[in-house]
Amino acid sequence: MVVIMKNIWYRRNKFVFYTHFLSPAQVIRIAAINLEDYSSALRKGGEGVVQKCITRRGLGWRRPEGESFKANFDAAINEVEQTMGLGVVIRDCNGQLLAAKCANRKCRSSPFIAECSAMLEAMELCKELGFWEVWLEGDAKEVIDAVNREEDDDSRFGHVIEDLKQSLRQSNAWRAVFTHREGNEVAHHLAKIALHCTNDQYWIEEGPESIKNLLAIDRLQSDIVTVVS
Repeated sequence: MVVIMKNIWYRRNKFVFYTHFLSPAQVIRIAAINLEDYSSALRKGGEGVVQKCITRRGLGWRRPEGESFKANFDAAINEVEQTMGLGVVIRDCNGQLLAAKCANRKCRSSPFIAECSAMLEAMELCKELGFWEVWLEGDAKEVIDAVNREEDDDSRFGHVIEDLKQSLRQSNAWRAVFTHREGNEVAHHLAKIALHCTNDQYWIEEGPESIKNLLAIDRLQSDIVTVVS
């Protein structure tokens, strides 16, 4: 039922934004496909995935509290071409995909700057979509700690951090939080895809085929953590 309701909402958005209306039969068919994708991800993972989720609980992706959204971000660097791939994925409190983005930018600086750029892309995407109650989550602890530090940053990249702090203040309900790599796999994958993009790529309520299993495993992991906790 949840899958069907999600696709009814998707049908509405298709009509509003693209003037393309899906029939009820199409909605049911797409819902069945989505449910099969989810089940397939669980079958492919099998007991190994479940065991990994249990033994490493607390490190994987966690659902945000309450009705908040969570925007995960990450960066990847191609040193030869001096480019960086930026990946952003936004999910709701049930782990459902709301939006995703891949962006390719020039990068002649450090991985620190790349991660800062990914965080800025996440905030810009949230702003564009009107998401004002969001956990902005990344696995670059140095960046997250710097952004959350109250005193002014006078380090080498202090001006970049101060810009991020200013952007973060756009909403009182935005918060920057750290996660381990295990909790940031989807954004990491999108960042690697972005290295091969020539233009920014956006997805609303869906994403590239290659992240479907990762999304399903994250939901499974989050469910297991909730039950075990």
